[in-house]
Amino acid sequence: MVALLSAPYGIARAGSALLDPDVLGIAAIVAVASSALPYTLNLEALRRIPPRVFSVLTSLEPAAGAVFGLLILGQRLGPAQWGLGIAAVVGASTITTLAGTRGRQTSPGPGSAYPSSRPGHRSTEADTSAAARHVSRVKRRSYP
Repeated sequence: MVALLSAPYGIARAGSALLDPDVLGIAAIVAVASSALPYTLNLEALRRIPPRVFSVLTSLEPAAGAVFGLLILGQRLGPAQWGLGIAAVVGASTITTLAGTRGRQTSPGPGSAYPSSRPGHRSTEADTSAAARHVSRVKRRSYP
């Protein structure tokens, strides 16, 4: 959306220089490196590590951005900005950790969401497919 809003200004200032093959090549590299590559890497990481760990690592992205901004671009944050950023990361990590330990059930017990685990219940095809989906999710979460 921002690109659409800033495009008229860029076209007015640069004109036909935007159609230069070097500029288009650099623009393509920036587009892939700033969106497609990180998205692909995030999805791959989510497949390989538990969701709780992924969420904590994701909450560290703004901190990494601040450090890289400081080291590479010379951007400086004030003490209040660092303090708020650290508090946000610690808060997100704490909430994620607490949410992951509450209500965890290792196996379906009597009266669970899986009807076939209830006494006297006859298994149906829907029950079997629900159990298969559960097993599939558990297998995807397992790591080597």
